[in-house]
Amino acid sequence: RPDGLLLGWTTGALAMLFWNDDKPTFWKPALAWTFMGLGILTKGPVGLVVPAGAYAAARFAAGEGPVLRKPHWIWGPPLALAWPAAWLGLVGWTGAPEGYLRELLVGQNLERAAGGFGHVRPFTYYLPSMAADWIPWTFCLPAAALILFHDPQRRRLLRRLGGWIGFILIFFSVLSTKRNVYVFGATPAFAILIGSAWPGLDAGTGRWARSARSAFAILLLVIGIGLLATSFWPGLPLAGWSLWPLGLIALTGGAALWREVRWVNPPTFCLLAALVLLAAEWSVGLFSIPLSIPSRRPWPLHRPCGNACRPTVHCCSTP
Repeated sequence: RPDGLLLGWTTGALAMLFWNDDKPTFWKPALAWTFMGLGILTKGPVGLVVPAGAYAAARFAAGEGPVLRKPHWIWGPPLALAWPAAWLGLVGWTGAPEGYLRELLVGQNLERAAGGFGHVRPFTYYLPSMAADWIPWTFCLPAAALILFHDPQRRRLLRRLGGWIGFILIFFSVLSTKRNVYVFGATPAFAILIGSAWPGLDAGTGRWARSARSAFAILLLVIGIGLLATSFWPGLPLAGWSLWPLGLIALTGGAALWREVRWVNPPTFCLLAALVLLAAEWSVGLFSIPLSIPSRRPWPLHRPCGNACRPTVHCCSTP
């Protein structure tokens, strides 16, 4: 999917812009705006709007508006737009099919934003969506925000991250069409928030941090027990043993985190939690997803389609 690539361009552009504020050079903003131009080629105007808007919102939220007075705001946007302009020029020069440019410029941008491609959701769609996507780290976000808020030296960082996240949430919430992948650009800000509060979360600083650690461990225990129990259900549309690696990792990880919360000193809760989740994702990619692909096909059509199609043709896969 292009959304992962767009996230890379967005993160790179923001990193270059923030780095340039600390140690100004010419090549950093030039590279940032180049990344935005490549982002436009990847996914359209959001490749420019999201990083530039998130950066400006972060500075304004932290009361650092004067930092934005940089000359690259004059020459940067034309540099970014030069990349898609060159592409469109080559397309027109080589002879694009009839309607291609209109579909590319209007259909894939304006009509998509207006909901012409479906996925029309209410304004508040991203609040529960992002909370669910970030589980189990969602439990740690309030505690991490409080840890940074109570530290005067890091409070401004919290405001920057709030501006970054807030801009992306509001921008995509205003559009009619909504999908959880559209707000990937806020993911680095959430990660920075968790990472900045890592020592405080480890030590259980405050009631929120202690509650978050307990909820994290309990959720993994529940998931592990649930997956292992589900694997023995007769009507499961995939091999039950494919759930065992993930279930065992979740169960073992939850037990280890619970022990970490209660008895280990000095605590290393967040590091252990990150390792458990990496192992869980590894097991999903290695076992669960490959073995669940047949379950994504309509079962009444699976057998006749499988007999009629060549082995390399996935004619019954659902969208």
